[in-house]
Amino acid sequence: MSARRLAACWVAATLLTLTVGAAAQAPAAGCRLPLYLNASASTLSLAGSSVDKPVAFPLTPAFPDAQVGLEGALTLVLPGGGPCPTDAAGLAAQLAGATLQPSDTAGPLLLYPTSQIVLNGGTFVTLTLQGNKLNVSSSPLAAGAGGSSGFSADLTGLIVEGTVLSNSSFTGVETLSMVGINATNASAITVATQGSTTTLTLPVYWVMRSVYQNAKIGTEGVSLYHFSGQMVAQTTLGCPTDCGPNGRCTSAADGTAACACECGWAGAACDVPSGFCSSFPAELSGAAVCPVAPPPAPAPTPDAAPCRPLQDCSTTQQFDVATSTCSCRQGWDGPGTCSACQTGAACDALFGTSGATCSNEVAFQQGMPFKAYTCDLAGTGLEETIEPGSFYMVCNTSASAGDQSLASSAEQYCKVNFALKGKGANPVTCKATECGFRANSTRVDCATTECACLTDCPDVQGILNTINGKPCSIDCDAQGNCKFDIQDFFVTLVAPCKTAACVVPGFTFVEGDYTIPESQSYDPVIAAVPLMALVGLAGFLSMYLIRHRSMFASGRRGAAAATAVLATTNGAPAPRRRPADPVHLLTFDDLSCMVPIRQRCSWLRRCFTCGKSAAASAAQEAGVTAAVAVGGGGAAEMPGFKQIVKGASGVAANGELVGVLGPSGSGKTTLLAIVAGSAEDLDKRSLLTGSVLMDGQPIHSAQRRKIAYVAQDDTLLPTLTVEECVRYSAVLRLQGADAAEVQAAVQSVLAELGLSHVARSQVGGRSGIRGISGGERRRVTIAMELVTEPAVLVLDEPTSGLDSFTALNLMRTMKQVASGGRIVMLSFHQPSPAMFSLLDRAYLMAQGYCIFSGPPAAAESWFAQRGLPCPVGTAIAEHMLDSVSDPATLSQLLAAHSKERAAAAAGYLNGSGGSSAAARGAADELMPVSLAASSAFEESSGKLVGDSVSKSATPSLRGEALAVEPAQQAQQAQHGEHSVSRELAVVFWRTLIDIWRNPLLLALHWGLALAMGLFVGAVFFDVSFDVSGAQNRVGAMFFVLCFFAFTSLTTVDLFQMERKMVVREVRGGYYRSATYLLAKMVLDALLLRVIPVFIFSAPFYPMMGLQSSSPVVATFLFVVSTFAAAMGAMSLAVTVASSSAGTASLIMNIILLVGVVVSGMLVNPESMKAWIRWTHWLSIFFYSYSAMMINEMSSIKIDFELQGYAAASNVRGTVFLETIGINANDLTLYIIICDVFWAGLAALAFLMLYLVMPRPRSLARVLPASGTRASNK
Repeated sequence: MSARRLAACWVAATLLTLTVGAAAQAPAAGCRLPLYLNASASTLSLAGSSVDKPVAFPLTPAFPDAQVGLEGALTLVLPGGGPCPTDAAGLAAQLAGATLQPSDTAGPLLLYPTSQIVLNGGTFVTLTLQGNKLNVSSSPLAAGAGGSSGFSADLTGLIVEGTVLSNSSFTGVETLSMVGINATNASAITVATQGSTTTLTLPVYWVMRSVYQNAKIGTEGVSLYHFSGQMVAQTTLGCPTDCGPNGRCTSAADGTAACACECGWAGAACDVPSGFCSSFPAELSGAAVCPVAPPPAPAPTPDAAPCRPLQDCSTTQQFDVATSTCSCRQGWDGPGTCSACQTGAACDALFGTSGATCSNEVAFQQGMPFKAYTCDLAGTGLEETIEPGSFYMVCNTSASAGDQSLASSAEQYCKVNFALKGKGANPVTCKATECGFRANSTRVDCATTECACLTDCPDVQGILNTINGKPCSIDCDAQGNCKFDIQDFFVTLVAPCKTAACVVPGFTFVEGDYTIPESQSYDPVIAAVPLMALVGLAGFLSMYLIRHRSMFASGRRGAAAATAVLATTNGAPAPRRRPADPVHLLTFDDLSCMVPIRQRCSWLRRCFTCGKSAAASAAQEAGVTAAVAVGGGGAAEMPGFKQIVKGASGVAANGELVGVLGPSGSGKTTLLAIVAGSAEDLDKRSLLTGSVLMDGQPIHSAQRRKIAYVAQDDTLLPTLTVEECVRYSAVLRLQGADAAEVQAAVQSVLAELGLSHVARSQVGGRSGIRGISGGERRRVTIAMELVTEPAVLVLDEPTSGLDSFTALNLMRTMKQVASGGRIVMLSFHQPSPAMFSLLDRAYLMAQGYCIFSGPPAAAESWFAQRGLPCPVGTAIAEHMLDSVSDPATLSQLLAAHSKERAAAAAGYLNGSGGSSAAARGAADELMPVSLAASSAFEESSGKLVGDSVSKSATPSLRGEALAVEPAQQAQQAQHGEHSVSRELAVVFWRTLIDIWRNPLLLALHWGLALAMGLFVGAVFFDVSFDVSGAQNRVGAMFFVLCFFAFTSLTTVDLFQMERKMVVREVRGGYYRSATYLLAKMVLDALLLRVIPVFIFSAPFYPMMGLQSSSPVVATFLFVVSTFAAAMGAMSLAVTVASSSAGTASLIMNIILLVGVVVSGMLVNPESMKAWIRWTHWLSIFFYSYSAMMINEMSSIKIDFELQGYAAASNVRGTVFLETIGINANDLTLYIIICDVFWAGLAALAFLMLYLVMPRPRSLARVLPASGTRASNK
């Protein structure tokens, strides 16, 4: 067999296998029965249909008597795969679970009449449905409860073909597709059986929503079509043959089933073309198409009364018998009631007077009983909406003769008549009552308006209902251009009118004083609440500064303030100040610090192997460390932690200069921070142990103020002078001191540190300011601490970054400070021999251990005893650092240190609370004199006594848990005495001085605001009152908000530059963190946010031509100011919470962009998906933009004029607001929400600052293990 034949056989076998398999797997097809609609019974009503957007009004059928319905066929699909039933009873048994589907042969159902179904939306729009076809389907039929013959199912209608022709006054003529519109309703289906015929009645209630977008005007249109009625469908079973597509199975008169053929078809199966089908059924029956002749008219009754009009003619009209209508009398003219006089004689004839004249004066005059306005709509844009010649007005002043009682203003009214396009026979008449007329005035204001059609007008009744009862006004200019304005009516009727009025001598009318009341708006006041709060606080602080200006005076004025203090010294310099409450002995015992280590591990192992152990977590929560043996030097390291200080102990006596030496990373800074109670910079999970005592007592809140801590970095404001830096520290921290005392303290500390010659020089160092030298800046930082007269001064590497000469001078100054009755502790990295020789006591740190402690003179022999003699020609300080830097010698020192610690621990345990002789001797070596002789402080007398160090300090030496009270509690104790107003005023003054002396950023904000105001004003210059003008207003408001939102990012750099300074000063008890932020926020909001808004608006607002009324202008300024202040607060909150300026800028940009996108300025919120639409409620852009648009658009009129479309003039701006999804009634609500946003974002900034400020760290004494204690007793 050839290869080709083999391949063919293989393909055939494969196809056969696939075919058999598919046939085996195919489900059995269910029975499909045709259901034919009874077209005459399947009727629908479109009552309730309406247009929802852009303007809401009802839709009514243009031909109410025209029948609307559905015709065609459906398919009834029975469940299961059995044969079709042969009778009605069998069909009824299988209906449960059946579904309705579009017909297999007839196609979709047809909505008749197919040519047109006309719906009128008043005079504004006509919608014509043309050729619409629907696919109708259902869910499975569910049997009714209790065995009833009814079923329930969801009935769905889907338009698959057809259009709607839209003829609108706003958009012109458009053909819109209806395809895809659908609706579903729950239908209660009834089933009736007669013979072999089954009838299904399906109730229909579909609300189909059609949405379209008009490209020319950019608005969305929404129409709702309500289809309500029923479908009646029948099927007959039992025909002997298939009736085919041209027939249907029906029951004959004798009950048998047979095929009924359509016209033009015959035969048993309706498959034989036959006969003639006429469009007029009467031709088939032979009946006459129309009567042969009209019936004769009845003879008139001889005594019949002449025909009269339905309404009597007015006094200026006469009845015309020929036309049976009212016509104008001679001398009168005008549409409607002929109220426009033509001659004075006609006026005399009407009022029975002589000397009357007919005046065309526009203004009202005494003697005018009524005035007629005849208006021409040509060229006004209203001719497309109102029938020409139907618009006229008549105002009745109720003027009467002088000898008659004058009518009251309640009887004075105006009537306005107009007919909508195509409704000339059914005009609308609006009667305005309680009108106020004034002589020589063209304006009339009326209290209420009632509008009604001559006959029923459901198409416009909804609009009339909205304006009934509202006040209105009629006003004309000198040229006769008149406008009729009803409150809340979407359009103002404006047209040139001719006036005519009789002026009758002796007639007068009551001059009313009614004017349309304008609702009192408090929107500007509400919008100004944040600004008033900021200005009020700034004013209060300014008044405080003015009242206490002598306290902030510097230079010659400041020196004069201290005259009284200096007079006591006969003009001599103030003596060196000593602490009022000195500390005689500062001890720190067994200090340890462990910080967490970040470990890299997979996310799966993170919960099991990374981070702290469970024991460490429990210890952190309890504030103490698990008990470990003391012999190793402090607490043992735990998994996930690194120990950076390990069991450091030492003392410092009054008058001593104590130095802590060691290489980088040895733990010097951490040790000093713990001693000073300033370990807030450590990780919040860090574990601290040990104790710090002053004169043998734990450090309490009051004692905490005796310690001043100077960090390594000089964080000073570069724009302040040296004296001002020291001054604000003194004012803030010397609570209760007056101006003279503050000045004396400042001058004294400046003299003490050798800074008097640079007192009036700026600190500098950054911001482009040269300033003083680095050593002098370091001394300024020290002076800011010394001004508070601390008993203990702790400095972290004060000589870092200084040259050797400056560093030595600083050390000499610190020696002098210590000799003034203070304890001075400082750290070194690599001191010179001269600097080292100035120390009274030295501590050498290495890998967290305190290797050496004692007088500098004892260092050389100490190292020699441990086999590390100092080489000839090498300074001892350098030798000490080299010994701990070399791993070999360091291990030797650590081994010796461990043995000494173990021996000390053994002596401690054997002594049961007292120190052993060896331990006491070691302690005595640390003192200039022995502890037993002179190193204890007797609390009762304040003098040094015998062995009180070992006795009175026993709480620590016995191992009892002692803790340094949190620094924050100490600060709170200080702050309890602080004046909040004083704190605010000082920080306010300092920030204001900084801004004033470094005005670059301020000048940029103000200059840029002015330049952008001019530029944007030129771009949007003289905005018009049409569609493009409305769009320009949207764009302008969008830009204004974006401009002030993104300029708020300058806050990021401002705070980041001051972050370290704020942390240092808050930690040092200068002020509360909230005080700083509040003062900063006030100045930032006023100087960099609010004032630029006013500068920007000064040229922009008038150049653009926005509304000039005072409330509108004020609301605009205050809303934008609140928004700008809120953006500044948000930027401040994000900056405080961010670790760097780059992070803060990125987060702010993301927040602002998201806020802009969902604000409604770029997308209509109503068009957003429901699951994301809610986000616009979270955007302050939405509320600010909506408030600005409502404020601007509510009081203006817009002309909608687009080429190819009907024009609409004087349309209220509220209509435009509705098209872009803004509710014009929510202005006050949006302003209040903007205020709340500002307050909330400000509160968020305070919360962020509270969370990110370093927390104080507490100490706990490490206890030896119980087993170890027992074994050594």
